[in-house]
Amino acid sequence: MQTFRVLESYCLSASGEDDGGQDRVVITPSFVAVIDGSTPKTSDRRQGLFSGEVIADVLAAAVQSLPENASADEAIQLLHETIRDERLRNSQAGSLPSDEIPAASMVILACQRREVWRIGDCAFGIDDQFHVRHAPHEEIAARTRAAYLRCLIAEGTSVDKLRENDLGRELVLPLLRKAAVFRNSADVNLGYGAFDGIVDPRARVDVFPVPPGCGRLTLVSDGYPNPSPSLEKSELALLARIQADPLMIGSPPHTKGVKPGNASFDDRSFIGIEVRG
Repeated sequence: MQTFRVLESYCLSASGEDDGGQDRVVITPSFVAVIDGSTPKTSDRRQGLFSGEVIADVLAAAVQSLPENASADEAIQLLHETIRDERLRNSQAGSLPSDEIPAASMVILACQRREVWRIGDCAFGIDDQFHVRHAPHEEIAARTRAAYLRCLIAEGTSVDKLRENDLGRELVLPLLRKAAVFRNSADVNLGYGAFDGIVDPRARVDVFPVPPGCGRLTLVSDGYPNPSPSLEKSELALLARIQADPLMIGSPPHTKGVKPGNASFDDRSFIGIEVRG
């Protein structure tokens, strides 16, 4: 029988604070999870009361209460209902426009089931093979932002000026917001999964059995553009990328860069797990 032991974990906000920003890590005897709450895409103060960070906190607490042998279907339904109930309790949540409703992604190891479950754009590695997924609209937005910023740089705008005023981010923000209409939808082109407490995301869950012979599992948020099974190597790769490409317009491109004074372009979380048996 396979057994699992967490070897290393890490969670840091984009600003460099150890509160994790919108990211959370959860480690229990039965479940190990990385949760990535959505980045705010509006200055609406109501989002502060029901934000990606709030959803991440609610999910983190709910994971700790899951029945240890719950199936993916059972667990995701319970987690969705917990977020839904939090929305109903929060008077501000119901007044947010549909394209400003926050959400969260998650990747979770179910130890009793010996499965990895993923909802959204967190990634995981089985030994050296990583399974990375991005929402289709985010890939489109990232490429569009990168192309636009490259145009501005070619015209003479400095990288430092674009870090202070990311005109590429401004360009793609309407798409990033409006694409919420495809969250947990069956659309084959733009549908994607996430927890938002509105639409049950079970149809968008990926379930991966941990294969025999696997020696290492890695769970990460999308704050690591080039993850590896080693936290040290993942950090070194990230820092090298930031130094060479603070706008994050290289490969793979992202929808935001490193703001002046920040430690990275996004919150980041990492859990490395030893697998035996």
